Amino acid sequence: MLPAERQTAIFHHVEARGSARTTALAREFGVTDKTIRKDLECLEWDGRVLRVHGGAVRNTNHRHELPLPERQALNRAEKILVARAACSLVKPRWFPSERLDTPVATADVLRGSGLDHGDAVER
Repeated sequence: MLPAERQTAIFHHVEARGSARTTALAREFGVTDKTIRKDLECLEWDGRVLRVHGGAVRNTNHRHELPLPERQALNRAEKILVARAACSLVKPRWFPSERLDTPVATADVLRGSGLDHGDAVER
């Protein structure tokens, strides 16, 4: 098993159970405790788990971001309504792209305005 695959499995184990012990993970994956500690260090660095003495616990502060296609599909009808309303306020040759906080919202407004990123110009 590749380290990335093992780390993903460890992450899912911790997410499902809330915690995991280093020795139990080493036995389960047939690797040394040192290997598991390195895996947990990588997972902690990514913010996916919190290391504790003897293992790891679920990181309740971890914010998992959905992939772009899923974010685009989420609340699609509402996004289209917001984009249309925003487009009605846009003046020709002016586009406040730096004021929109997400790439998904920016893309929806640009699509609705008929502009592309090259056409968006500050005042």
